[in-house]
Amino acid sequence: IYLGQQKSMEEKKSTLRWKKLRAAVVHKLETKSYESLVQDFFQKKDSVVSGKIYTQYILPTQTEPFLTIKKLDGVIEKETLLSSCKNPIDFTGSIKTWPCEEILAFYCYKNIELFSKKRVCELGGGHSSLAGLVVSKLSKDSLKVSVTDGNDVSIIKLSENVKLNFPSGGVDVQLLIWDLAFKSTEKYDIILIADCLYYVKYHDALIHTLLELMHPHSECFIIAPKRGVTMDEFIKRVSAIKIMKVEISDHITDEVDKQISIMKSHKLY
Repeated sequence: IYLGQQKSMEEKKSTLRWKKLRAAVVHKLETKSYESLVQDFFQKKDSVVSGKIYTQYILPTQTEPFLTIKKLDGVIEKETLLSSCKNPIDFTGSIKTWPCEEILAFYCYKNIELFSKKRVCELGGGHSSLAGLVVSKLSKDSLKVSVTDGNDVSIIKLSENVKLNFPSGGVDVQLLIWDLAFKSTEKYDIILIADCLYYVKYHDALIHTLLELMHPHSECFIIAPKRGVTMDEFIKRVSAIKIMKVEISDHITDEVDKQISIMKSHKLY
């Protein structure tokens, strides 16, 4: 009886392993199918310089790149892991350029006139802070552009990208940590945020930081996925502050809206 039970247990383990393997393969295929629906709103091409890969961004109306970002492959590097042990600030911005960042950058490109004679700050922009760099590159008369993140590894990589694209300077890079004790005498007309609402525990600190950086006529543009209830929770908290007016829109640009409508048909959306 013992041997029979042992065989049955081994069969169950073997079956379970195959089920897990199949689930992983199917999920990978579904993910690949889903990702194939995603289209770049900027034209992009990779180039190799001294063994390093860079992504060049090209405007839809042009053939030459206007921004170059050092490409990260989504792998967590040793330096990032070591830093994360000392710095609890989210380090996902030092892994890759996330889709929301590119969508926010495209929104800025399509609405570049909004930034004329404005002081602009991107919060949590990660290593690329693509939206902020698009504004700095394309808005001919923005008064100031600051790109920020709270993770020191992201800031090192961001500084390299800023120097690459703006060798003569002109873009302000800051290590800026959202904190309830944060104080600022500097105010901005427009604040940009892409996909920074996932961690509910940081919502209050983010809202406080916004209040410190904004004046009565400031605007903050946030593009983010719902990610469960995290976006709804942020909207609930920020709507409770009487001096802040919240407007919610599903419209980004015609190009982005069309892409999202296609992606909604996939079960992984």
